[in-house]
Amino acid sequence: MINFAYARATDVADAVRRIAADPQAKFIAGGTNLIDLMKEDVERPTRLIDIT
Repeated sequence: MINFAYARATDVADAVRRIAADPQAKFIAGGTNLIDLMKEDVERPTRLIDIT
């Protein structure tokens, strides 16, 4: 798995700002399988944006 940054969005506007600033970022929330895809090297986000 590659290195990535982690950020927790404080509200919807913050989440939108963060994804606009880093197009390689991905949203993460409960029930997603993004971590599994990262372990298999299918997804390689530069940043995870927590929207829980």
